[in-house]
Amino acid sequence: MAINVKPRIIAEKYMEDSEDNELRDYKFFAFDGVAKALFIATDRKKKDEETKFDFFDINFKHLDLTNGHPNADEIPHKPKCFDKMIELTQMISKKIPQVRVDFYEVNGKTFFGEITLSHWSGMKPFVPEEWDKIFGSWIKLPSDTRR
Repeated sequence: MAINVKPRIIAEKYMEDSEDNELRDYKFFAFDGVAKALFIATDRKKKDEETKFDFFDINFKHLDLTNGHPNADEIPHKPKCFDKMIELTQMISKKIPQVRVDFYEVNGKTFFGEITLSHWSGMKPFVPEEWDKIFGSWIKLPSDTRR
């Protein structure tokens, strides 16, 4: 069976926030429709420099933890679309025990990135390790209704 598909090249539009001159990644952790924490990934494009992850609670209080990458030397600022990102995260994550919902903010506009069901495939521990237990305590698995 022959399928006639016209060859194409598809490319995403280049995005960079004019305020930061980079594309910061805002990654929200949600548990059954409730956003609990997030991290901001910065310095992703700087040559010879490691990406930075800064974690925050949902009130944008910086958390003293790391996970796979160090914190930035300067704490990232709160995005202008923060409340919209939380609202969208909570809509997207309803009825999902645990999910990470990612966004970008470019010149005051929110862009959806992706959803991730297993951050680091569950293989990178938080430092300090007490945060593994805290994040784990937020997961409420559905009860087995077959009994």
